Amino acid sequence: MSADVTQMEDLQQQTPESTQSPIFEPQCPAQSVPVATMLPLSSSSTTNNPTLDAHIISPHMQRLRDIEADANRAILSWGSGGAESAVPAKRKISDTFSDSDDEDSDDEKDPSQVPPYDPAQQRRPKLPMYHPGFKQAEEDTQAVLQVFLDFLKAAKNRGVSSEEATYLWNEILKNRNILYQKEIRIAVTGDTGTGKSATTNALLGEDLTPEGDNGAACTNVVTEFRQKTLSTNIGAVQAEVQFYCLEYCIDLVTDWVKVWLTTRQRLIEDEDSVADEDRARKDAALECLEHLFASRVAPESVEDFMSSSKALKGNLVLEKFLQWTVDIHSMFVPDGELSVPFESSTHNDMREQLRPFRMRALNARYKGKVLQFSPWPFVEIIRYYVDSPLVQDSVCLADVPGTKDINMYRVTAATAYLQQCEMTIVVVDIKRATSDQSFRQHYLDAHSRRHHGSVILLATRADELNDDGGSTLQLDPVAEENIAPIEEKLADLTSELQAIEDEIEANKHHMKRLKSSVHLGSATVEQRSQHDALKAANKVLASRKKTTMPLVASLEKGRKDVPMLLSIVQMSCSKSTEARIEHITKIIDKTIKGTEGRVRGVMNKWVKAFSNELTSALSSHELQDRFERNAEKKLEELATINAASHKALVNKRGTYQQKKLKINHNLNASLLAPAKTAMDAAFRNVLDTAPAALKAQMAQTIKTVINDLSKQLKDDPQALAGDAYQLCFGKNRVGYEEEVTLKVENARKDLHQGLIAIKEKAVKPGDKGYFFKAMDEIYGAALDEGPGKGKKLKDVRHAYLEENAIGLDGPFAAIAEGVEEDVKKLIKNTCDKLRKEVVEMLKTIRAAFQRQKNRKEQDTPEGQQFRKELHELVDEARRILEGVVTKSLEKCKENK
Repeated sequence: MSADVTQMEDLQQQTPESTQSPIFEPQCPAQSVPVATMLPLSSSSTTNNPTLDAHIISPHMQRLRDIEADANRAILSWGSGGAESAVPAKRKISDTFSDSDDEDSDDEKDPSQVPPYDPAQQRRPKLPMYHPGFKQAEEDTQAVLQVFLDFLKAAKNRGVSSEEATYLWNEILKNRNILYQKEIRIAVTGDTGTGKSATTNALLGEDLTPEGDNGAACTNVVTEFRQKTLSTNIGAVQAEVQFYCLEYCIDLVTDWVKVWLTTRQRLIEDEDSVADEDRARKDAALECLEHLFASRVAPESVEDFMSSSKALKGNLVLEKFLQWTVDIHSMFVPDGELSVPFESSTHNDMREQLRPFRMRALNARYKGKVLQFSPWPFVEIIRYYVDSPLVQDSVCLADVPGTKDINMYRVTAATAYLQQCEMTIVVVDIKRATSDQSFRQHYLDAHSRRHHGSVILLATRADELNDDGGSTLQLDPVAEENIAPIEEKLADLTSELQAIEDEIEANKHHMKRLKSSVHLGSATVEQRSQHDALKAANKVLASRKKTTMPLVASLEKGRKDVPMLLSIVQMSCSKSTEARIEHITKIIDKTIKGTEGRVRGVMNKWVKAFSNELTSALSSHELQDRFERNAEKKLEELATINAASHKALVNKRGTYQQKKLKINHNLNASLLAPAKTAMDAAFRNVLDTAPAALKAQMAQTIKTVINDLSKQLKDDPQALAGDAYQLCFGKNRVGYEEEVTLKVENARKDLHQGLIAIKEKAVKPGDKGYFFKAMDEIYGAALDEGPGKGKKLKDVRHAYLEENAIGLDGPFAAIAEGVEEDVKKLIKNTCDKLRKEVVEMLKTIRAAFQRQKNRKEQDTPEGQQFRKELHELVDEARRILEGVVTKSLEKCKENK
């Protein structure tokens, strides 16, 4: 028997009878229904007539009819008040008061005491999704799917292809948990030290992320908290650390060293000219380098280690850093992957394992060995998989670095991630909630990213309150003097209030309300603000009005989503080999189209950046003025030579030599000489940064595409059927990674060589240079000039040279124009070549899947009969879902 059959048998033994509802507590498993031998279905057995004789209905069809009958009986049993009694509604403030005298007791709890936040104990609001009809619809859907699982067992006994049966089995298991909406990302943001990590831990109910001391930064990397999936449910606690690709890490280290060197040099030359932002960037770059390499240069500091460096090119320190970067990256990231999985038995141990990947961590360990550095600067994102009611149904809670972090690279990462979030929780210190300009900016930024209702404001801290709830603030004598009349007035009001209570003593209900108001007034402003903020956060997150349940916003959408699961089963689970390959081909074709667009996006970005950088440097006013001053001087000297030499010089395009007469003129080289040094420097700067930057960006883009395609195919049962993914893609994954690395390196070399060629044309006066071509036209036009009245021909020609060789539209401006045009063309051609190579690689993957069409074992007569019977069951199941299940959902409208 094949491995696929064994796999399905293992799944059969472990199949749950029902899945846990995202709303209600899990029910006790129903008794298993024996799997009867599958009977052939006649065409009449698929009709909608419930009066068919039982002997002509298959056992599985009969079970579907029984599900329908049970659902109809449940609907009749609800009655008018069933919904309200079945699910407790969220407690209202009026529920705390009663007309009964028995409630007047000294044992009443002090309402000023704020209970701790516990998401598991919060009472649900009265919403349609908490009506028993919604639960009934979920249970009926699960029961229908269980019929299909039992149908598969019988199909296996009939000898249906194990590949087909396993494929269908896995697809149904995957889709048993009905998701009502795509992933929702909720980010916790705010200034450093406001309590973002503490808030995240409080919402999740576990200490999953470290909390800083005294407002110190403790989150250096975006950390996502997600619900466990099938692929991550391999232990008690799981997490995943995703690194940047090696090329991008190398570019990061190069950029940090460059920033530190250039800023330090500017500080040495003119300290006052360096902006605070540049100083902060230099400090951030040094911090990243220290956390990565401090242990390798000890006892010397990283700053001292770099102090001998003066230029980026040929920098031995940078070469060392890059060598260590490769070592660090290979230490964690296996070939062909970007993510590193972590497992543990406790959250405490997992938090300790992830510490060096989140922040600077001393005495950390990795795989049992001491880790003497913190690799967090190379980490793109951390995904922590948890079992929490807050992250059910694909809700993702993210803890991001503070937006006032001293490290600007962490701020940039946080800002980029926030753009991808649907909701934002903005955390602020309660002492500054109304006056802090930074908090106002956070709120405005978060509100502008999404529509109304997607921002939660959360006030934290209670540092100024003691355990008894009183203030520890000490007033000065002037303040005490000012507050004295206020206290007297308050005492008078208290006496008046007591008099009113005595007068209305007969009205118990009103008296209780007034007493409660007095008690509630004793709570501090800070306590009430914290309590209200947590209630507001819980109300939004627990109700999922804007997150995971479209039924709440639109019952019609929910009515369409429930039968959609069955459509997925019918459309994808019963396909032939050709249909599956067609489905996979569409995925890869979509990836190819997306890859072309992303590569073009990177190309357009760098075309603009590099061409603008070079053009600005070559066309600066300072460089133009330097050229013109020199040109005026050289042309004045040229005016003194005799007419014959002058004509020969113009005729030979600026170059005239007579060794016997010791004449050696090279006007073009003389005109360019003063500007050559500045142009060389501009090109050196671009040559040092442009090819490497483009390589890093392209490698990150393309490898991300390959990684995303791999994940998409691994999660698609149609790609996994018959081990197609492993045969066509998985086993060659490392090879594809190496191929991408080689292709982007070749692109870097092409760009580097192309820029060198453009530099030669810009700074050298040869006949292929931009300057020579522009001067060639001027020389030709000067020869065509005729003698003027009272002027010699030499003087006329020389005047033409002086007029056209100097000016903003002169030949020097042609250098910047030519460079801009050729650089754009070079980058475009380089990226187009790389794009075509990557597309060909993806087409190779597609061709490997297409060769699977030759495998026709599931298109046998048995396989065709299997699909026919499956479709008949699906038609009946769809009728039930569109009937009684939809009716159950309609009943949900009563719970409002």
